[in-house]
Amino acid sequence: MISVIIPTYARPTNLVRAITSVINQTYNDIEIIVVDDNGLGTAQQKETESLLDGFIKNNIITYIAHDTNKNGSVARNTGFQASRGGYVAFLDDDDEFLPAKLQCQLEVLESLDNSWGGCYCDTNVIDANGKNVIYPCRKSGDLTVEMLLEKAFFNTSTLLLRREVIEELHGFDETYQRHQDWEFLIRFFRKYKLKLVDAGNPLLYRYTTDSTAFSKRINGRNVIKLKKKFLGEFHEDICRYNEANEIFVKHWLFAARHL
Repeated sequence: MISVIIPTYARPTNLVRAITSVINQTYNDIEIIVVDDNGLGTAQQKETESLLDGFIKNNIITYIAHDTNKNGSVARNTGFQASRGGYVAFLDDDDEFLPAKLQCQLEVLESLDNSWGGCYCDTNVIDANGKNVIYPCRKSGDLTVEMLLEKAFFNTSTLLLRREVIEELHGFDETYQRHQDWEFLIRFFRKYKLKLVDAGNPLLYRYTTDSTAFSKRINGRNVIKLKKKFLGEFHEDICRYNEANEIFVKHWLFAARHL
């Protein structure tokens, strides 16, 4: 079984699309777990539950609502703890699996030994204006450098992971409200490799918001605090690579632009 965990917060509009993309997979042995992080009793939680009423009543999904807003890391961990699959996929509530995604990934992962803790796929990114850009990634193995320099475009929605790997890593660090995917994957790459599933076409649609509007919402002090925490915690990991200085410069420049 593959467990698909969908955390959701503050944007129920596209959630049905995300769930439907899992239902329409060519692989059928799937459970879908939706973790509502809006906070029990809030207007958005009630709207989300109402939108999902048919899925819930027909046992198509397992719906879990947090009592309060906790963050995406906690939501993913909550979903994982409730899951039963030997393989686990995560799907952001505004992203969309293409029909063959899970089958293609499972076939590749089952052909590999356990040093390969998971696999990922190419992504078709659709921006706020509806423009499509395919971000192909051509590398397998340790992608720490490519990830931190943003030369390989993948996020948690692209992944299929072995259950035991997530258990070993104790899931996502719940103290991170941003960079939780990078934090998890750096720990992943300490021991495991990630395999590119080259299906010839992207297997995921990722929808992005207006980057200008997003930048205006970023609090500069919070970014500095985040970068200190993230770069400090993984300083030794980053320094193992020849590109370490480039990584540090890139991240501190990002922080400086938002002061």
